[in-house]
Amino acid sequence: MNKRIFSVILCVLLVAVTALSAIPASAASHESTILYVTTDKTDAKPGDVLDFTVTMGPVSELGTLQMTLSIPEGLSYVEGSGKITDGARELMGFDTLDWTEVSLMINGVASAANYESDTDTVLGSFQCKVDEGFEGTASVQLGNLEFADCQTWDMITDRFSVAASVVNVGGTGGTPAEGETSATQPAATSAEETKAAATETDATSATAAATQPASASSTQAPTTAQKNPSPKTGDNDVLFIGLALIALALLGAGVTFIKKTGKNN
Repeated sequence: MNKRIFSVILCVLLVAVTALSAIPASAASHESTILYVTTDKTDAKPGDVLDFTVTMGPVSELGTLQMTLSIPEGLSYVEGSGKITDGARELMGFDTLDWTEVSLMINGVASAANYESDTDTVLGSFQCKVDEGFEGTASVQLGNLEFADCQTWDMITDRFSVAASVVNVGGTGGTPAEGETSATQPAATSAEETKAAATETDATSATAAATQPASASSTQAPTTAQKNPSPKTGDNDVLFIGLALIALALLGAGVTFIKKTGKNN
Protein backbone atom coordinates (compact mmCIF):
# COMPACT_ATOMS: atom_id res chain seq x y z
CA MET A 1 0.00 0.00 0.00
CA ASN A 2 2.77 2.38 0.99
CA LYS A 3 4.71 1.65 -2.19
CA ARG A 4 1.63 2.41 -4.32
CA ILE A 5 1.02 5.77 -2.59
CA PHE A 6 4.68 6.67 -2.88
CA SER A 7 4.59 5.91 -6.63
CA VAL A 8 1.59 8.23 -7.07
CA ILE A 9 3.39 11.04 -5.25
CA LEU A 10 6.46 10.58 -7.45
CA CYS A 11 4.27 10.78 -10.58
CA VAL A 12 2.71 14.04 -9.36
CA LEU A 13 6.14 15.53 -8.68
CA LEU A 14 7.35 14.43 -12.12
CA VAL A 15 4.40 16.19 -13.77
CA ALA A 16 5.09 19.38 -11.77
CA VAL A 17 8.79 19.36 -12.68
CA THR A 18 7.96 18.79 -16.35
CA ALA A 19 5.55 21.75 -16.31
CA LEU A 20 8.18 23.99 -14.74
CA SER A 21 10.81 23.05 -17.32
CA ALA A 22 8.35 23.73 -20.14
CA ILE A 23 7.88 27.38 -19.16
CA PRO A 24 9.72 29.53 -21.75
CA ALA A 25 12.18 32.13 -20.57
CA SER A 26 10.90 35.67 -20.98
CA ALA A 27 12.66 37.93 -23.48
CA ALA A 28 14.59 40.82 -22.00
CA SER A 29 12.62 44.03 -21.54
CA HIS A 30 13.69 46.59 -24.16
CA GLU A 31 13.02 50.20 -23.20
CA SER A 32 13.92 51.57 -26.65
CA THR A 33 13.65 50.18 -30.16
CA ILE A 34 15.25 51.45 -33.36
CA LEU A 35 13.54 51.17 -36.75
CA TYR A 36 16.17 50.86 -39.48
CA VAL A 37 15.56 51.95 -43.08
CA THR A 38 18.54 50.58 -45.01
CA THR A 39 19.38 50.51 -48.71
CA ASP A 40 21.46 48.19 -50.87
CA LYS A 41 23.73 51.05 -51.99
CA THR A 42 24.59 54.52 -50.76
CA ASP A 43 26.02 55.95 -53.99
CA ALA A 44 23.70 56.23 -56.98
CA LYS A 45 22.95 58.17 -60.14
CA PRO A 46 19.69 59.37 -61.69
CA GLY A 47 17.63 56.47 -62.99
CA ASP A 48 19.02 53.92 -60.50
CA VAL A 49 16.56 51.70 -58.61
CA LEU A 50 17.36 51.27 -54.92
CA ASP A 51 16.24 48.36 -52.75
CA PHE A 52 15.20 49.40 -49.24
CA THR A 53 14.53 47.24 -46.15
CA VAL A 54 12.63 48.16 -42.98
CA THR A 55 14.00 46.35 -39.93
CA MET A 56 12.86 46.58 -36.30
CA GLY A 57 15.46 46.18 -33.56
CA PRO A 58 14.93 44.26 -30.29
CA VAL A 59 11.48 45.04 -28.90
CA SER A 60 9.17 44.31 -25.95
CA GLU A 61 5.40 44.48 -25.33
CA LEU A 62 4.52 45.15 -28.97
CA GLY A 63 0.87 44.50 -29.74
CA THR A 64 0.14 47.01 -32.52
CA LEU A 65 2.33 48.87 -34.96
CA GLN A 66 1.97 51.55 -37.61
CA MET A 67 4.50 53.41 -39.78
CA THR A 68 4.36 55.26 -43.10
CA LEU A 69 7.14 55.80 -45.63
CA SER A 70 8.22 59.41 -46.09
CA ILE A 71 9.78 59.61 -49.57
CA PRO A 72 12.15 62.59 -49.95
CA GLU A 73 12.69 64.89 -52.89
CA GLY A 74 14.91 63.20 -55.46
CA LEU A 75 13.47 59.71 -54.97
CA SER A 76 10.23 58.21 -56.30
CA TYR A 77 8.53 55.13 -54.89
CA VAL A 78 8.38 52.26 -57.37
CA GLU A 79 4.70 51.36 -57.62
CA GLY A 80 3.89 47.85 -56.44
CA SER A 81 7.31 47.22 -54.91
CA GLY A 82 6.30 47.40 -51.24
CA LYS A 83 5.67 44.15 -49.39
CA ILE A 84 5.71 42.53 -45.96
CA THR A 85 8.50 40.02 -45.35
CA ASP A 86 7.36 36.43 -45.87
CA GLY A 87 6.53 34.77 -42.57
CA ALA A 88 6.81 37.98 -40.53
CA ARG A 89 3.18 37.94 -39.37
CA GLU A 90 3.41 34.32 -38.20
CA LEU A 91 6.73 34.97 -36.49
CA MET A 92 5.29 37.91 -34.56
CA GLY A 93 2.00 36.15 -33.76
CA PHE A 94 -0.01 39.08 -35.16
CA ASP A 95 -3.59 38.72 -36.37
CA THR A 96 -2.80 41.09 -39.24
CA LEU A 97 0.39 42.59 -40.66
CA ASP A 98 -0.21 44.44 -43.91
CA TRP A 99 1.36 46.72 -46.48
CA THR A 100 -1.01 49.42 -47.79
CA GLU A 101 0.05 50.55 -51.24
CA VAL A 102 -2.01 53.75 -51.37
CA SER A 103 -0.61 55.25 -48.17
CA LEU A 104 2.75 53.40 -48.21
CA MET A 105 1.95 52.14 -44.71
CA ILE A 106 2.95 49.10 -42.66
CA ASN A 107 0.48 48.28 -39.91
CA GLY A 108 -0.49 45.29 -37.81
CA VAL A 109 -2.43 44.17 -34.75
CA ALA A 110 -2.12 41.29 -32.29
CA SER A 111 -4.76 40.16 -29.81
CA ALA A 112 -3.51 36.97 -28.14
CA ALA A 113 -0.13 38.20 -26.93
CA ASN A 114 2.48 40.91 -27.38
CA TYR A 115 5.49 40.32 -29.59
CA GLU A 116 8.90 40.32 -27.91
CA SER A 117 12.28 39.70 -29.50
CA ASP A 118 15.92 40.08 -28.48
CA THR A 119 17.00 40.14 -32.14
CA ASP A 120 16.16 42.21 -35.24
CA THR A 121 12.89 41.59 -37.10
CA VAL A 122 12.74 42.34 -40.83
CA LEU A 123 9.29 43.85 -41.43
CA GLY A 124 9.24 44.63 -45.14
CA SER A 125 10.93 46.01 -48.24
CA PHE A 126 10.30 48.44 -51.10
CA GLN A 127 12.06 50.17 -53.98
CA CYS A 128 12.70 53.78 -54.97
CA LYS A 129 14.00 55.21 -58.21
CA VAL A 130 16.37 58.18 -58.33
CA ASP A 131 14.73 61.07 -60.21
CA GLU A 132 16.30 62.37 -63.39
CA GLY A 133 18.24 65.59 -62.86
CA PHE A 134 18.54 65.12 -59.08
CA GLU A 135 21.85 65.66 -57.30
CA GLY A 136 22.43 65.61 -53.56
CA THR A 137 21.63 63.36 -50.63
CA ALA A 138 18.34 61.70 -49.75
CA SER A 139 17.04 59.26 -47.16
CA VAL A 140 13.66 57.59 -46.74
CA GLN A 141 12.22 58.24 -43.28
CA LEU A 142 9.29 56.75 -41.35
CA GLY A 143 6.38 58.85 -40.11
CA ASN A 144 2.97 58.46 -38.43
CA LEU A 145 4.51 56.12 -35.87
CA GLU A 146 2.08 54.43 -33.49
CA PHE A 147 2.85 51.45 -31.25
CA ALA A 148 0.90 49.94 -28.37
CA ASP A 149 0.69 47.05 -25.90
CA CYS A 150 -2.25 44.82 -26.92
CA GLN A 151 -2.78 43.58 -23.34
CA THR A 152 -3.03 46.95 -21.60
CA TRP A 153 -3.51 49.17 -24.68
CA ASP A 154 -0.86 51.52 -23.31
CA MET A 155 0.86 53.53 -26.05
CA ILE A 156 4.61 52.81 -26.26
CA THR A 157 5.37 55.01 -29.29
CA ASP A 158 7.94 57.05 -27.36
CA ARG A 159 10.19 53.99 -27.19
CA PHE A 160 10.72 54.01 -30.96
CA SER A 161 13.18 56.00 -33.08
CA VAL A 162 14.26 55.86 -36.73
CA ALA A 163 17.74 55.44 -38.26
CA ALA A 164 17.87 55.84 -42.05
CA SER A 165 20.64 55.24 -44.58
CA VAL A 166 21.63 58.20 -46.75
CA VAL A 167 21.92 57.91 -50.53
CA ASN A 168 24.41 60.18 -52.27
CA VAL A 169 23.42 61.04 -55.85
CA GLY A 170 25.78 62.64 -58.34
CA GLY A 171 28.78 62.67 -56.01
CA THR A 172 27.85 66.03 -54.50
CA GLY A 173 28.58 64.88 -50.99
CA GLY A 174 26.51 67.07 -48.73
CA THR A 175 26.01 66.91 -45.00
CA PRO A 176 23.71 64.12 -43.77
CA ALA A 177 20.74 65.15 -41.67
CA GLU A 178 20.96 64.67 -37.91
CA GLY A 179 20.70 61.00 -36.98
CA GLU A 180 21.51 59.78 -40.51
CA THR A 181 24.62 57.88 -41.57
CA SER A 182 27.32 59.06 -43.91
CA ALA A 183 26.75 58.37 -47.59
CA THR A 184 30.40 57.67 -48.36
CA GLN A 185 30.70 54.09 -47.05
CA PRO A 186 30.60 51.11 -49.46
CA ALA A 187 27.16 49.88 -50.49
CA ALA A 188 27.78 46.35 -49.18
CA THR A 189 28.08 47.60 -45.62
CA SER A 190 25.40 50.31 -45.63
CA ALA A 191 22.92 48.41 -43.45
CA GLU A 192 25.51 47.41 -40.87
CA GLU A 193 26.99 50.90 -40.70
CA THR A 194 23.54 52.43 -40.25
CA LYS A 195 22.80 50.17 -37.29
CA ALA A 196 26.23 50.83 -35.73
CA ALA A 197 25.75 54.59 -36.01
CA ALA A 198 22.27 54.37 -34.49
CA THR A 199 23.56 52.30 -31.58
CA GLU A 200 26.29 54.86 -30.91
CA THR A 201 23.73 57.68 -31.03
CA ASP A 202 21.52 55.83 -28.53
CA ALA A 203 24.42 55.35 -26.13
CA THR A 204 25.40 59.00 -26.34
CA SER A 205 21.84 60.21 -25.84
CA ALA A 206 21.42 58.00 -22.78
CA THR A 207 24.10 59.95 -20.91
CA ALA A 208 22.51 63.34 -21.49
CA ALA A 209 19.83 64.90 -19.27
CA ALA A 210 16.54 65.19 -21.13
CA THR A 211 14.92 68.60 -20.89
CA GLN A 212 11.82 67.90 -22.97
CA PRO A 213 10.26 64.87 -24.73
CA ALA A 214 11.40 64.23 -28.29
CA SER A 215 9.00 63.34 -31.08
CA ALA A 216 8.54 59.63 -31.71
CA SER A 217 9.37 60.16 -35.38
CA SER A 218 12.70 61.80 -34.59
CA THR A 219 15.85 60.23 -36.02
CA GLN A 220 17.45 60.34 -32.59
CA ALA A 221 17.13 57.42 -30.20
CA PRO A 222 15.09 58.11 -27.03
CA THR A 223 16.97 59.55 -24.07
CA THR A 224 16.99 57.96 -20.63
CA ALA A 225 14.20 60.26 -19.39
CA GLN A 226 11.93 59.12 -22.22
CA LYS A 227 12.43 55.44 -21.63
CA ASN A 228 9.98 53.41 -19.61
CA PRO A 229 10.72 52.43 -15.99
CA SER A 230 12.21 49.14 -14.86
CA PRO A 231 10.94 45.91 -16.50
CA LYS A 232 7.74 44.34 -15.24
CA THR A 233 7.92 41.14 -13.23
CA GLY A 234 7.09 38.31 -15.63
CA ASP A 235 4.03 36.14 -15.20
CA ASN A 236 6.32 33.14 -15.64
CA ASP A 237 8.01 33.88 -12.30
CA VAL A 238 4.67 33.82 -10.49
CA LEU A 239 3.66 30.56 -12.19
CA PHE A 240 7.01 28.98 -11.36
CA ILE A 241 6.70 29.85 -7.67
CA GLY A 242 3.09 28.63 -7.55
CA LEU A 243 3.91 25.26 -9.10
CA ALA A 244 6.89 24.83 -6.81
CA LEU A 245 4.74 25.46 -3.73
CA ILE A 246 2.12 22.99 -4.96
CA ALA A 247 4.78 20.34 -5.53
CA LEU A 248 6.21 20.84 -2.05
CA ALA A 249 2.73 20.70 -0.48
CA LEU A 250 1.94 17.45 -2.28
CA LEU A 251 5.24 15.95 -1.21
CA GLY A 252 4.64 16.94 2.43
CA ALA A 253 1.10 15.56 2.41
CA GLY A 254 2.27 12.31 0.87
CA VAL A 255 5.03 11.80 3.41
CA THR A 256 2.61 12.50 6.28
CA PHE A 257 0.05 10.07 4.87
CA ILE A 258 2.67 7.32 4.48
CA LYS A 259 3.77 7.72 8.08
CA LYS A 260 0.18 7.53 9.39
CA THR A 261 -0.58 4.48 7.23
CA GLY A 262 2.57 2.79 8.47
CA LYS A 263 1.56 3.32 12.09
CA ASN A 264 -1.96 1.99 11.48
CA ASN A 265 -0.53 -1.11 9.84
